[in-house]
Amino acid sequence: MDPFVLPMVHRPAQYSRLHQIMEDAGVSADVDVELEGPTHPKIPKASFQGWLDHRLEEAKQGLQNMERDDNWFTALFSFVGKPRLKKQISHLEEIIRKTKRVPTWEKLEMDSAAGESSCSVVVSGRRLSLNFTGYRINEGLVDFVDMRFSGNIVIRLRDKHSDEATRTKVWKAIASFGIWNAVDAANDAAQRAKEEPIIQMLNDPTIAQYFVATKTSHQLLQHGVSWPHEPILSEGMSGHATD
Repeated sequence: MDPFVLPMVHRPAQYSRLHQIMEDAGVSADVDVELEGPTHPKIPKASFQGWLDHRLEEAKQGLQNMERDDNWFTALFSFVGKPRLKKQISHLEEIIRKTKRVPTWEKLEMDSAAGESSCSVVVSGRRLSLNFTGYRINEGLVDFVDMRFSGNIVIRLRDKHSDEATRTKVWKAIASFGIWNAVDAANDAAQRAKEEPIIQMLNDPTIAQYFVATKTSHQLLQHGVSWPHEPILSEGMSGHATD
């Protein structure tokens, strides 16, 4: 079957400048991806509710085990794990509540292309979090996707002379009477001036979302989710697109 489709991500007007100024500054960027629970099974409709109930019981049992265990290591882990499990339990309970509605299945069985889905996207700085749940039915099998995705933009800046070891700086100062250190400092300042607009642009929520979408859409597609986005327009080539 075709993948589930997320809402279109539109290209920000100022995005076409980004590649050029990154190239001029010798800066690159990529996206670190974390993907949790990219379940994409095909489950017989008669078994689907039981499968969801089993996942819910597993999550509840995990939470109970954390609450009972007084081991200090487990307690430290549960400080992070318990809120995550509580969110997972609420999420599964909501899916179960929705999928028990008879009209929902009647609609899905009438049209195999139809589907129920929910999606939320939150952008904070250069980090994007996306939660997606979708399900539909085809020939008696439920196509189900449930994933937690996060993409963090990592900017790789050029090395600076100020990052050099102290011994190197001292020898430069002795050999050139301090001139080389002054030149290095000026070069570092010029490089930072080139990098600052890039950092500001990638901190913009609309640019960050578009950047993450263009870099990670192929990974999401492997898990049954399509993330459409407008093509990238090359600088100075209005109407000509690159992907």
